[in-house]
Amino acid sequence: MKKLFLYNLEQPGERNNVSGVRLWHCAGATALNDALDRAAKTYQNTGKLQRNELLIAHLDDDDTWHPYHLQNLVDIYHRFPSVHFAWSKGYFCASRAGAIKYPYTQLPDTVNNMPPTSGMTLHSTVSWKMKTFLSFRYRRDWEFVNESYQPADGDMWQRMSHFMRANNISYYHTSLTTVEHLEEGGSKPCTKADNESVWYPDQLFMKNEKI
Repeated sequence: MKKLFLYNLEQPGERNNVSGVRLWHCAGATALNDALDRAAKTYQNTGKLQRNELLIAHLDDDDTWHPYHLQNLVDIYHRFPSVHFAWSKGYFCASRAGAIKYPYTQLPDTVNNMPPTSGMTLHSTVSWKMKTFLSFRYRRDWEFVNESYQPADGDMWQRMSHFMRANNISYYHTSLTTVEHLEEGGSKPCTKADNESVWYPDQLFMKNEKI
């Protein structure tokens, strides 16, 4: 039996400190870090953590996972045991032409084909082995010291990529598109450029009707 645990923050995260674009840059970092802290506390001193069997994955509230998304990521780790960070492509609403498969780069089917990068990685496409990145947390814009702040997820990928390269840790980017991000910047939901249907049409209908 699988269990889903839902938690609310005891008090607002970034909303007490910033608003507008700066709030968007924080990308819900306080809630994300709270979830990572809870996971670390729950699994500390367990065999699963010591064997590095635990995986972290995120689903943003404006994204949709394909039903196969998580299984696809798990399959990657089984197929490539050396990989510690795996991510997929996603449909991204980049223009009026519709949602494109993003990133659009075609890559070889090999380990270390493309690391996660700021501006090229949709948040809900990523996963990583918990123990490998146990100390990593998202930064809010006021936590950037002597450097320009950037979106919290992009900053996270940048630091993770540097860490993987510095420590010879493998990553993998699959060509499968298993995430939908059909709204951007408050726009109306867009359609997929290749006319594929959305995975959950009722969700798109609800957004259009503002139910």
